[in-house]
Amino acid sequence: MDTNWNLENGDKLEERLKAAAGVKTSSALYKGAGNVHLDLREGIIAIKPMEYAGRGGFDGIRGLEPTKLPAAISDEALGAAIRAAIEISRAPWKR
Repeated sequence: MDTNWNLENGDKLEERLKAAAGVKTSSALYKGAGNVHLDLREGIIAIKPMEYAGRGGFDGIRGLEPTKLPAAISDEALGAAIRAAIEISRAPWKR
């Protein structure tokens, strides 16, 4: 089964996600969800928290610049930076 999000299979995929999470509504599925965008260019990793925009979508957070780290960063440090960005994404009231 195709798991890429697109117009043809988006509803089916969301139904599978709700079933796996044991919830019945989309709002319950996305409650507390976080999303982080990672970009690797020219040896720099940019980590940008995204905010939940409703209907299963996420947008960039206005006024928040990505955290930029060297691609040679340790796995532990990269993981810590990603976890910090996820916390920002999940808790917009803390910005």
